[in-house]
Amino acid sequence: MNGHHENGGRSADLKRNVTIGVISLSIYLISIIMLGIFFRAPIEEACGSLISWFGYLGIFISIFMMDAFMIPPAPDLIIFIAVAGNLDPARALLAMCTASLLAGSLGFLLGRKIRNHSRFISPDNRYVALGQELIGKYGIWAVAIGCLTPFPFTIITWTSGFLGMRYRLFLPITLLRIPRFAIYYYLFSLGWL
Repeated sequence: MNGHHENGGRSADLKRNVTIGVISLSIYLISIIMLGIFFRAPIEEACGSLISWFGYLGIFISIFMMDAFMIPPAPDLIIFIAVAGNLDPARALLAMCTASLLAGSLGFLLGRKIRNHSRFISPDNRYVALGQELIGKYGIWAVAIGCLTPFPFTIITWTSGFLGMRYRLFLPITLLRIPRFAIYYYLFSLGWL
């Protein structure tokens, strides 16, 4: 009976997290549409300038730093810059996905490394607590949630390593970053039309 209640709680949490993800994506899309309607020319000019200065390497480095070290803003801003800057989608997605996958593996390895040196991380840290809660409830599926939703990927990757998840289980799930970036890029492109 208790197991049924626990599974019902997991199902409700998963439903809540998916709902939050859908709402977040909807807010992103509405924001992009509104920006396109009211500020299209200056945004395209600014994004075009950023792209001409930094190019695909800048896209790669930005995504890598955001996904490896949780440096604000979220990678979704870089997707928006790539869309508004009229980058080639295939090359932009290659740079973004490669950077994110490498950053996820680095985060995992760094999490594993600091596990043995707990003085570097406080168990009271809210990000550690959140990551531990998600991985404790969902296991490997927490990595999938971190890969597919606006939830900070870094929290999941570092915590997965920190908690001793097996890399051979972790790595294939991180490939979900590829459809995540492709879907967001496509939806942002639709919103920017």
